[in-house]
Amino acid sequence: MSSWPCRIAAIIAVPSGIMMILMGGGHLSAIIGNAMANDVPFNFRLVSLLTTGGMLVLPGILSVVMSYWIWKGRNWAFATCTVSTTMLMIYLTLLMYMKANDPAGAPSVGTELYIASIIVGSYLVVLVVAWSMHMIGNRSAASPA
Repeated sequence: MSSWPCRIAAIIAVPSGIMMILMGGGHLSAIIGNAMANDVPFNFRLVSLLTTGGMLVLPGILSVVMSYWIWKGRNWAFATCTVSTTMLMIYLTLLMYMKANDPAGAPSVGTELYIASIIVGSYLVVLVVAWSMHMIGNRSAASPA
């Protein structure tokens, strides 16, 4: 059973997911390109930078793939996207906190962090609100009159 909140969430999941994939892909290509051009050793910093790109790409892929099942009102699809997007939002929030408290420690982090946080945070709000409305609608439809 699909309701209009599910459909709105599914429609928003696709462009949000594509933006996360593009942001993560851009980040990964910049890190790999810089590492290859400057002969950067394979160390903890490089792995953590690569992980950041992966953390952007994974929720994006899940959002695009799960949009069909979100449209259909499947709770497991909402849960999958909500958990992966929440983990990404927590990570982005930690990065913003670190940037605010130690600007010299993250000199290359710019406005893209804030743009990504706005996109991911807005998408997360849409997911949670749509899922909540869907659950309330299911509960009221299932209760006897």
